[in-house]
Amino acid sequence: MPADSPIRLTAPLRQARFAVMAFFKLHGLLFATWIVRIPDVKTNLGLSDGELGLALLGAPVGAIAGQFLVGWLLGKFGSKLITIAMAVIWCIVFPLLGLAPNLPALMAVLSFMGR
Repeated sequence: MPADSPIRLTAPLRQARFAVMAFFKLHGLLFATWIVRIPDVKTNLGLSDGELGLALLGAPVGAIAGQFLVGWLLGKFGSKLITIAMAVIWCIVFPLLGLAPNLPALMAVLSFMGR
């Protein structure tokens, strides 16, 4: 194959590329929607700046804890099933961010969003 010829992707590779793009787009849209809602959630829950910072710490804590769990699950079930499950979990958990009644509940929901 000459160096200047275009690379032809097979159908499974095209599907995998599309799935990765869709997954990152979903994550980006959910995250962007959450970012613009932070001031409203802070006001609704009556949080101080420090309490909001503590609540926002839930996402990275969840991400760190989730890395170990997801790493184990990937070896057991494969990336396709785990990716689909995570996308569904994000879509279920995301609306709970606006429904959290207090600081501990908000931290718990953010920890699930971080995974």
